[in-house]
Amino acid sequence: MSSNNHNYPKDCFFIHFGKSAGRYINVYLVEEIFVKTDFIEKYKPHFYNNWWGQRFPKGEGDFLFKSYSEESRDFKKSELLDISNKSKQNLKFVTCHHNNLDDDTVDSFNSKGWFTFMFIRDPRDLICSLYFYSIKVKAKHGCSALGKEGALAGNLNIKEDFQDPDWDDPDLDTFVNRMITKPEYFRFWKTPSYIDKLDFVKEFNENNFATFLKQAYNHDYKKDTVGKKNVSYNKGYKYYLDKGLISEENNLKLLNHKDYINFNRYLDEK
Repeated sequence: MSSNNHNYPKDCFFIHFGKSAGRYINVYLVEEIFVKTDFIEKYKPHFYNNWWGQRFPKGEGDFLFKSYSEESRDFKKSELLDISNKSKQNLKFVTCHHNNLDDDTVDSFNSKGWFTFMFIRDPRDLICSLYFYSIKVKAKHGCSALGKEGALAGNLNIKEDFQDPDWDDPDLDTFVNRMITKPEYFRFWKTPSYIDKLDFVKEFNENNFATFLKQAYNHDYKKDTVGKKNVSYNKGYKYYLDKGLISEENNLKLLNHKDYINFNRYLDEK
């Protein structure tokens, strides 16, 4: 991982691994740190977020939130590189989905002294969450969360080579099989190439989030101040495996998948 020794608070780049508490993290930082009067007056923070830039309540949004687009989407590479070069006048925070980044972009932020971090989740529960979240999104918006118009694809819909994952109302076992056998699904759960370049990579839980807050902002985590955000009705991988809704064949394929084995290096010991 890259070295980053400057004092807190830090300019932070949050690489949002979809369905790994990203919305909770963003909301907590805003409500408990960024909009506090003493923090605003001292650090004049800028919060770069195309997803919220046009929708955050007037007042806080006019001052804090910076957006490059009227659309809710991830930043393009050129936009991220521009943000990485911003002056030190304002404390900065930027967020982008993990599957819309490359090594060069992460290298640029690291070279400018940004604190790059990502929270992750056990791929088994992540895959279940992706499944039930996509059902929820399709029922509400008529499209899959994994498709071109879905949030988890970020701005990949503007790329001509984007291959839209199937969404034909599969059962859970079929979905698990597709996640571990079809390359167009890998981007949603496998570890990105740049993961070892990040300053902080942890499985999301209260202890690890508290550690991040202390390192980045010298802030003591306040439990139960922000409720869960953007949740699905996922009961967890083990529940569905025990119920027979995930086959033992697909379970073994996942457990023996090279990307699942690689992911385990970053998960807390159970």
